[in-house]
Amino acid sequence: MEQQEHAYETHTRISSLGERLAAEVSKAQSRLSEVLQSIMAPFQGGPDEQGPLSRRKLAAPVANPLFRPPHPASEGVPDELTGIIAGIQATNQQLRELEQNYQAVDSSLFVLQEGAEQRDEQTAAYRDALLQLADDLEQQEAEDVARAAEQARLEAEARRLEDIRREEAMWREMDELVAAASAVQVLQAGLAVAETSAAALAGAPPIKVDVGVQLQTKPGQEVFLVGSHPCLGEWSAEAALPLTWTDGHVWQASIEVPADCIDLEYKAVLRSPNGNVLWEKGNNHKADLLGISDVELFHVFQG
Repeated sequence: MEQQEHAYETHTRISSLGERLAAEVSKAQSRLSEVLQSIMAPFQGGPDEQGPLSRRKLAAPVANPLFRPPHPASEGVPDELTGIIAGIQATNQQLRELEQNYQAVDSSLFVLQEGAEQRDEQTAAYRDALLQLADDLEQQEAEDVARAAEQARLEAEARRLEDIRREEAMWREMDELVAAASAVQVLQAGLAVAETSAAALAGAPPIKVDVGVQLQTKPGQEVFLVGSHPCLGEWSAEAALPLTWTDGHVWQASIEVPADCIDLEYKAVLRSPNGNVLWEKGNNHKADLLGISDVELFHVFQG
């Protein structure tokens, strides 16, 4: 841009100088005409124009002020005229040089103009790129704001869910505490009932239990009853209660358990003469003795 301004300034100076030189040439031509008229004045005496310096013959140089006259020493042309012609010739030379400089400057201006156009195109491209970058940055900023808002929403939702989870956990703990308190109350009530029942049963007579197990055995085989109560061996086959065979292949026995015994579990076992013991299959037999005085238990051996 600075070179372009300098070129324009040079072009302006050359144009101004050319105008001044043209004005000087015009003044010199006017002065030349005046000198020629002053030279011709002594020869303009009358109508007879037959001499070699007549007006008709001297009028030709006036038409072209830039002609090359003969050497002033040989023709007797005044020194002033010679100086004017030399000045005009020098001015013409300067004009030619100025024209060449003007053409060079004009070429430089053309190159600078092309460069300026290219720079304008580059500037337009840079401007478009900057505008696109600004749009991209604005879009990126909008996306960042949207992401930040979404992150804040998710964090708020996470906090809300955490509060709900804590509240639910608190209510579950409270429910568990209430359930535990209720269970304690029930247990305490059961213990109170058990203590009352035990106190009531402490002086009560024992419970008579008649047990019958139907099993057809071979000679030498015996049937025993084993169970949870000490009188039934506490699940030890060696300490089991022996049963007695009766009609119908029913093996029977009678036992007495304390009145505070509320339940009884038992099974029958078959013992062979060689000492092998066969336990009854299936689940344990159970008897609920709470609130009764005598009970009869009967089942078929599950072999």
